[in-house]
Amino acid sequence: MAISKTNFQKVVSLLAVTMLPTIAAATPTVEGNTIQWTEDGWHQVQLQSTYESVCNGGRQCTVPTGVYTVINHGTGQRFMDIAVPNESSDSGDLPLAPVVSTRQVVSYAFGDDGDYQSGVSAAGQRFQDNSNGTFEDTLTGLTWLSVRDCVLQFTWGPGIEYANNFSETSADCPELSDGSVAGDWRVPNVKELGSLVQFAEAFPAWYPEIPLSGTWIDDPTGSFWSSTSFVVALDSAIALNSAVGFISASPKATRSYYVWPVRDSN
Repeated sequence: MAISKTNFQKVVSLLAVTMLPTIAAATPTVEGNTIQWTEDGWHQVQLQSTYESVCNGGRQCTVPTGVYTVINHGTGQRFMDIAVPNESSDSGDLPLAPVVSTRQVVSYAFGDDGDYQSGVSAAGQRFQDNSNGTFEDTLTGLTWLSVRDCVLQFTWGPGIEYANNFSETSADCPELSDGSVAGDWRVPNVKELGSLVQFAEAFPAWYPEIPLSGTWIDDPTGSFWSSTSFVVALDSAIALNSAVGFISASPKATRSYYVWPVRDSN
């Protein structure tokens, strides 16, 4: 079948367009807390974890610390994993979080934890007694309650409430004199709680250098709540057994575990 002159011209035009070299768009750049791009087109910036739209249009977007997706709706191109670091960071990289050493130094197999002894250890004294009912972990920058008699047992929900309302004036902890107010304290997440555990010893697995005063109401090797829910069963939360550092999920409404309040250091 013969192709008409008009159709032939359309085919040639289409081939000319599809055979043009593809020019890769430049990845957006980050300066401080501002994401910038040079390409034309209507751009949208989304918080990558929630798909929440932060900016629309323009050539730049100033955002809080986080990880973002930049979308050019003109071309359909998506730029993932655009990291905006903490404003206090001097580099363009996200600040590093220390992965704490387990303190296991005995090797039971080539290439195991005791062989490599990976992780970060504090130089000098890691735990500093503040002499006001608290101690500071200089490795993580967290401040913990040091009065053991104020570490009480609750089911998970009331434990969250207890920590959120904890303060220097709490009737349950008259030994506390750090000037804290309600809202300063919270239940630690599972990684924060686990940072106080070393796996070289057991019964208990807490670092023995932690400066504590008073006595545990019950067994000092009991279980402690974290604020982290168990994602596959949201009626449960993750708890840590301090006898051996074992982490598991337990029902929030029926299990009573210790709550060890923590706050960010001043």
